[in-house]
Amino acid sequence: GSLRRDEPEMLTLLAALGRIYCAGAEIDWETIYPSGNLVKLPPYPWQRERFWIESSSKRDVGFRHAEGHPLAGEPVRTATGDWIWTARLDTHAHPWLKDHVVGGNILLPASAFMELGAAAAFAIFGGGSAQVEKLRIMRAAVIPLDDFGELQAIGTRNAGDLFDMRFFWRETGAEEWTQTAECTLRRSTQNAQAATRLTDWEDAEFSPRTITGRQHAELMKELGYDFGPNFRQIDWLALKETMGL
Repeated sequence: GSLRRDEPEMLTLLAALGRIYCAGAEIDWETIYPSGNLVKLPPYPWQRERFWIESSSKRDVGFRHAEGHPLAGEPVRTATGDWIWTARLDTHAHPWLKDHVVGGNILLPASAFMELGAAAAFAIFGGGSAQVEKLRIMRAAVIPLDDFGELQAIGTRNAGDLFDMRFFWRETGAEEWTQTAECTLRRSTQNAQAATRLTDWEDAEFSPRTITGRQHAELMKELGYDFGPNFRQIDWLALKETMGL
């Protein structure tokens, strides 16, 4: 079925029709929209281009911010072979951070550490395949609403194509750095991926155990995770044993 409990019936039906149309089926749209001009649109995603207007109040965010990663800028290679990224993070340069509120505080999300780890691996290994392993969050990085904090990521060679990555954070005016997270970077020798039987997930969207994105957001809010629009991108969520879709 295409209907779910506590979901608007018309919106759910129209969304189902849209998916059927994208799959190649012919829909008699004039039955739904008897008046007006109907324009036939391609079912594939549009190739959009965005032209953002740069704010005149844009602040420097990275130690070497002209190029490199949007969060941490360009790294500095030390004489001992370490790689160091230093960034100043605030909600003015990165307004999306205000949508990640946990327990009433704006926190740097765990996905940001994964993203920085992947960017560091790309820089250290000169591109190609790499893995971010054993990410461990040790302490939350609390970002002030009207001020900034400093993030430093340090990559140190462990052995061969293995690097230890450590993340440090300090609030405005603080002298001491506090380690917030760590992970391991490893160069991949092949692009092998774990095999997944997609047939096991057929009709997962309509399973009785599947919840909608709105239900997921409400459950997370009850646990203290008050996420804004940038962190509420789940349409539906299905769980099966140790896997999720």
